[in-house]
Amino acid sequence: MALLLAAAALHFAAAGGAFGGLARVAAFGVAGVFLLRGALGYVLPALTHTGKAFDRLNRLIYSPLCLVLGGLALALLLG
Repeated sequence: MALLLAAAALHFAAAGGAFGGLARVAAFGVAGVFLLRGALGYVLPALTHTGKAFDRLNRLIYSPLCLVLGGLALALLLG
């Protein structure tokens, strides 16, 4: 769901038009949320390590995926 929202925001940001400015701000927000989630995925489990399977999956899959999606969204917006 988040990926679809990010794609829609990037599409409207690139298209311009009446809502181009608002969509661009929203797309920067989406990129920021993905980057923040990716970074905090490494910091917070180190502080509250529970030893559950989610901690391992978060470190190996979820956080890197969020960092990649946020970086790609930011690169599309700035490039």
